[in-house]
Amino acid sequence: MKYRFEPHSLPFMAHVRSERSVCGGILIDPQWVLTAAHCKEFYNLKHFYNVEISFSCGKIS
Repeated sequence: MKYRFEPHSLPFMAHVRSERSVCGGILIDPQWVLTAAHCKEFYNLKHFYNVEISFSCGKIS
């Protein structure tokens, strides 16, 4: 099943990528992104900070 969304309709959704995983996340504060525990469950803590987070270019009102 494919889902379609209008561009920028989910500006709080995040794309979370590290050296070993790709997950989704949600912006819960201007400086905090919440993601599922299994996204980082099996990693050494030194890899925890090597994460790239990107968002849609939409505006959060």
